[in-house]
Amino acid sequence: MATVTPSREAGRSAASTPLSPTRISRLQEKQDLQHLNDRLAVYIDRVRSLELENDRLMVKVSEKEEVTTREVSLTKIVKLQF
Repeated sequence: MATVTPSREAGRSAASTPLSPTRISRLQEKQDLQHLNDRLAVYIDRVRSLELENDRLMVKVSEKEEVTTREVSLTKIVKLQF
């Protein structure tokens, strides 16, 4: 006949008992941190996306300013010639 060692009995009784308040608290904290981490990841992705869009728009503005500067310069030259 097989005998059950105390460590096995302890493992079985621990598995059949409900979770302790401390364990429940830790599990809730883990879920909360996972949720916050997911939110942070979304926020970081959004910031990166906005930074890329900002860079693209800054290049566009710079190009428009260059065109405007050339047009104004040409207009001044034409006015000076007449």
